[in-house]
Amino acid sequence: IRQVLHRWKERAVAESRYRELCEIADLHRRSRMLAKCLDGFRQNVQLQFKKMVLRGKHDNFVSDHVIQKMFVTWKSALNDKMIEKKQTEQALWFWCVTLEHRVLRAWISYTQYRKKKQKSYRAALQDRRQYLIQTGLRQWMKSVTLAEETRSRAVLEAVTQQTYRANELALKWGRHWRNLVKCHARSCTRISRNTDLENQRILLPIGSSVGKTTFLETPKFYE
Repeated sequence: IRQVLHRWKERAVAESRYRELCEIADLHRRSRMLAKCLDGFRQNVQLQFKKMVLRGKHDNFVSDHVIQKMFVTWKSALNDKMIEKKQTEQALWFWCVTLEHRVLRAWISYTQYRKKKQKSYRAALQDRRQYLIQTGLRQWMKSVTLAEETRSRAVLEAVTQQTYRANELALKWGRHWRNLVKCHARSCTRISRNTDLENQRILLPIGSSVGKTTFLETPKFYE
């Protein structure tokens, strides 16, 4: 029993010692873990603080860089806008000058064209006037020539008719004279058979009879 008690006692002492050692080990483990956790927490806090500082610096840098970049971009865009405005003004001025030059050239060309057209129109009117004058003169000369020809024909016809009438009249007078001469010759032939004394007495009445015959025959000729 003593041995059992002694073993139980030793075992109890060993168990109590083991428990103490376990408690000490557990306490040591806890202390080590706590120290480790504190060290990790401190490191994490430092890391987070560094991160926060770096993030702030990064944000400041980024903001400064973005602002600077935006300012540079705005300044470049403003310069481009001013250059574009200046170039636009120059282009508008050049376009206005070119347009004025083109308008002036077009106006000069149009005035020259109008002058040439008026000149050609006047030349055409002059040519037409001369053509009309020449045509009128030709027609007038033709009509005058035709009138002269008609007049000359009429005069020629009148002269021809007068000549024909004169010839006819002369022919009638010639025939009448020939008849008178024949009658006178016949009467002379009859009277020549008589004596010379009778011829001298008869010649005078014969002449008067001839005159009477001529006076009586003349109205018949004119009729």
